[in-house]
Amino acid sequence: MFQPNKRLKVNAIRHRNLKNTQRINSLESDSKTCETTCNESFRQYLRNSTLHGLKYVGDSTITLFERIFFGLMFSVVVALSAYFITNVYDKYKSSPMIISLNSRPTDITKLPFPAVTVCNMNQALKSVVANYAVDSDEFSMIQSICAVAVDEDVKNSKTGKWSDFQKVLIDVSQSCKDMLISCNYGGFEYNCSDVFVTVLTDEGLCCTFNGVNRKFIAKPNIKSDNLDPQEFNMSQHLDKFANQWTPEMGFASDELKNHKLGYPRSTVETIIYFQGTGAHLGLSVILNAGISEYYCSSTSSYGFKILLHNPTEAPQISNYGTSISNGYESRVVITPALSEASATVRNMPLNVRYCLFEEENHLQYFSTYSRRNCQMECNALYFLKYCNCILYWMPRFYDDIPICGRSNDDCVDDVTNQLNAQKNSSFSCDSCMPGCFEVNYHARVSMAPLLHGAPVLAEKGLSGPNVSIAHIFYQYRFFRSEKKDELIGFTELLSNTGGLLGLFMGFSLFSFVEIFYYLSIRPYSIVASKRRRTFNRMFKKTSRIRAEQTVTPVDVKDAAHHHTDSIYP
Repeated sequence: MFQPNKRLKVNAIRHRNLKNTQRINSLESDSKTCETTCNESFRQYLRNSTLHGLKYVGDSTITLFERIFFGLMFSVVVALSAYFITNVYDKYKSSPMIISLNSRPTDITKLPFPAVTVCNMNQALKSVVANYAVDSDEFSMIQSICAVAVDEDVKNSKTGKWSDFQKVLIDVSQSCKDMLISCNYGGFEYNCSDVFVTVLTDEGLCCTFNGVNRKFIAKPNIKSDNLDPQEFNMSQHLDKFANQWTPEMGFASDELKNHKLGYPRSTVETIIYFQGTGAHLGLSVILNAGISEYYCSSTSSYGFKILLHNPTEAPQISNYGTSISNGYESRVVITPALSEASATVRNMPLNVRYCLFEEENHLQYFSTYSRRNCQMECNALYFLKYCNCILYWMPRFYDDIPICGRSNDDCVDDVTNQLNAQKNSSFSCDSCMPGCFEVNYHARVSMAPLLHGAPVLAEKGLSGPNVSIAHIFYQYRFFRSEKKDELIGFTELLSNTGGLLGLFMGFSLFSFVEIFYYLSIRPYSIVASKRRRTFNRMFKKTSRIRAEQTVTPVDVKDAAHHHTDSIYP
């Protein structure tokens, strides 16, 4: 039987050993190639980098001392740039917003005329109070209405309901019809009932000009029983001329804005109706103090309190009202204050901009957010929580909410002191931030005694001591508003950082491209090129060896046949 040549077996074994040896050498070569390639790529980066100083670190033509010197200098420059960039970033995080004066003056036509709330300092009519028995619930409620109780011995233990309290309040308060004798606005005389409405304040029932309609005050889900127009002698036809307005969105209807009876009123420059600067184009009212009916005063004097406020805010006369004496003619000059916010402020986190936009209104009662509305609602919630009642002038979150009486004085005083002290975190209203869009009005008042027998009084048969005249008007048509804007935005942060890096190191965005290239693309390209050359060289060498050592089956058979023929001819 024929057996293959031993020489052929030896060659096959050698071929297998050669392939294993090549595989091992290839792995060792790859490891050395990677290390060599990384070193080579790094040296190329140093020589070709656009960063200042690095090319000297990688320059092999200079001495080692010089290369170390430039390396240290580069490290110092990197440290300095990091220090200054940290300062810029700290400023970006700590003071991202700036409040500045608007570069362009604002026309008063852009704002509504301020809401003007007038209150008689007398909180109860003496002739009406005399009709109630001293030991009655109604008399106790009257003592709650008075800022300073006339009868301190009254301690009715019954907590009143709003429905009962409202009846007493209406009965003992001076109506707007009796308080307002004459009303003149924008050069035209009006029926006072057509321009003033009765509102509930912390001084009792008062009269407001140019406030938003009561249906826009509370949110739609609030079903609290508002003041009855019929009981308060309010003109119900005013509802159809009511326009919605907010500091951020402005007027909802331009048609009502330009209507003579539309309110809140703003400057409308037409032939029929206009408002501007000066007393003759503002609001002028003649007020009746009714001194003989004084039962309890909110102060220690006779007269009125007046407050200029945002039309969407609930007036807080007690804290912010200005006194107007009876027997005097007063001139109240309006100074508007408008605060706006740019679109970039809206993108800032709430804890950075520290102001609220209209859609961020979290109030339960008021439909329009303002800081004063928020604080009033916050205080009401604390009274309801700790005293199980609220003061009669506070927001009513549901029908027939309990109204605090004289029996709750101790609790009311304690909660009031805690809220005023602002030291107890349990009585905090920190969530009441300013609005990003706010409108406020400041008043500057000057007064002079009424002339005895003045024509304006003689025409109406009025006497000086009981009467007060007030003129409320703008002095200037233009004013400077405030604007909240970004102090350092991301674009400014990027440019400042890039400027510092460019100043110290010559760094640019293309430097990122260089680093990425020499860390990834360049090493890969070098390794891939070397492997390709090595593979081609090994492939050619292997092909040559196979050509020399490999014998096909046909060659083996022919060789065996030849060998047999030579033995057996």
